Amino acid sequence: MVLRRHLPSPGTLFVFEVAARHSNFSKAADELNITQPAVSHAVASLEKHIGEKLFIRSGPNLALTEAGKKLSRVTTRAFHSIEDVLDEIEGRDDTREVVMLSISSGMATHWLMPRYSSFREEFPNTDLQFQLLPGSVGGPLHNCDLGLPRCCGGRCAQARWLVCTRTGSGHRSTGLCA
Repeated sequence: MVLRRHLPSPGTLFVFEVAARHSNFSKAADELNITQPAVSHAVASLEKHIGEKLFIRSGPNLALTEAGKKLSRVTTRAFHSIEDVLDEIEGRDDTREVVMLSISSGMATHWLMPRYSSFREEFPNTDLQFQLLPGSVGGPLHNCDLGLPRCCGGRCAQARWLVCTRTGSGHRSTGLCA
């Protein structure tokens, strides 16, 4: 495929699309669960590879150049088209609810997975997505709906379930007693 020669890596297009949508590298980093310098590096790599600046940088403020606007329109349309086709192929239903869990790998393996088939039977229209974390869940949660604590020997190491409310202006973590 000739497109591969035009890109340092396919991932740079994903990073660019998110950065262009937010007009902010930090917000793009939050959405992608990577660091702000990683976003900046990916965009700079793409700019160097194609030989065009895609953003006008002025401190924390970003604006798309004409080339950036053009690439942003095309990548956004292309990603939406790909997503639509994947939804169609996978038979996804827009009425399905997605719940993002921030969960330790041990909790996922030893507590959640043995109960997963029962969960699917009880909630057939809910898809779970996972953000696996080493160790126990604690501190602020990002881009998730629920954080489950690590459990040892049938007793939870923490007596709280952490809920992360997604909002347009950011995320707010709230502790709820188990």
